[in-house]
Amino acid sequence: MSFSIFSQVDPSLTMNYLILGYGVMWLICALYVANLASRQRNLRRDIHFLRRLLEEDEG
Repeated sequence: MSFSIFSQVDPSLTMNYLILGYGVMWLICALYVANLASRQRNLRRDIHFLRRLLEEDEG
């Protein structure tokens, strides 16, 4: 069985797919970090709100 089909593939084509793949992965990572930052901001706001409710309830 010969793998001559692989020797005929232009390396620049595969390099473009590699760069595209890295770009997509960076985009996914950036969106994930932005999602985590948004969740953390919402949790801090909720904690602040709950502390304020607790202070009003005690006082």
